[in-house]
Amino acid sequence: MSESDKTTANTPSRSTASDKRAASPSSTDAQKTQSSHRSGATLAVLLSLFALLIAGGGIGAGYWVWLQLRQTLQSEQADNSRTLAAMHSLEGQIAALAPRSEITALQQRFEQRIAQLQQQLHQQAQTVTTLKKALAQNSTLVRHSPIAWKLAEIAYLLRIARYQLDLMRNVPASLAALQAADQQLAALGNPELLPVRQALAKEISILRQFRAPDRTGVLLELSQLMAEAGTLSPTPPSLPPPAKTANSKPVSPATPNGWRGALEQAWSAISSHIIVRHYDHAVGNSQTASELLISNQVLELQLEAAAMAVMKNDESAYRKALEQAISWLNAHYSEKASQPIKTSLTALLNRPITAQPPRIGTALAVLQKLAARQGAKK
Repeated sequence: MSESDKTTANTPSRSTASDKRAASPSSTDAQKTQSSHRSGATLAVLLSLFALLIAGGGIGAGYWVWLQLRQTLQSEQADNSRTLAAMHSLEGQIAALAPRSEITALQQRFEQRIAQLQQQLHQQAQTVTTLKKALAQNSTLVRHSPIAWKLAEIAYLLRIARYQLDLMRNVPASLAALQAADQQLAALGNPELLPVRQALAKEISILRQFRAPDRTGVLLELSQLMAEAGTLSPTPPSLPPPAKTANSKPVSPATPNGWRGALEQAWSAISSHIIVRHYDHAVGNSQTASELLISNQVLELQLEAAAMAVMKNDESAYRKALEQAISWLNAHYSEKASQPIKTSLTALLNRPITAQPPRIGTALAVLQKLAARQGAKK
């Protein structure tokens, strides 16, 4: 083969190579486009699968939650059923143990007890409030004062004096408390407390001049009268002379003979042992031993009632008991036997057992004002 033929034969091959080189860019672009389409589809598939997985997980989670709620509701319904059954069983047991009336009575007692407890709580609350006020008053004495405790002791003694005088009617104890407070004030030697000492001196003078009834002496006299009443014996009533009649002179008729004479003599013998007297008014019977004992005991009880009234400081009950004792003596005892006791009882009626005590408390008020003023300054 000649070289021209080789050249001619090689020429198509070269043109083919050149054609291949010329066609290679377009084929590369097509391949790139196809790969991009494939990768986008894969991504969409993956996203779809992921979305399906999420949706399936949400559905599964919702189903699981629904199952849990259903189990919870079923367990609660079972518990409620058991509770209702237990309540019905208890009601049946209560109805079997006690009738309805007793249950109602128990409820009423419980309600009454609750009301009482509420009232006690209310009273305790009031007591706590009172104590708080008292503590607040005492704190004014204690706050920022070097003599606070001494002033508190003096105020306490003054309160004791008022308590003994107003409530107990004990004048000596009240006077002793005032004197002790005055000694405490004198020991302090504070010129600012002179108004307190002046008021205190006036109250001490008033109590010294006060004369309380001698109730102890009245009780001793009543005790002596009770001892005498136990030995008191009423004298029997004296019989007045019989009323004179027109036929008072005996007549000695002629004694008949025979059976009539014998009967007349028998009747005269019997009549000599029987005496019938006629009085213009009723005559009382003499008392027996038991009646005498009862009369003395009644008199002693009346005198004891008077003594109890003295101890209770009850003037009206005291006078009423003494008047009843005097009336009993007049009704059941003779004038001669009862005259000494009646004289003593009349004297006791003229002796009072109560007297209005004087009012004190000025010194305590002055002390409290002074202490409050000192606390306000500091």
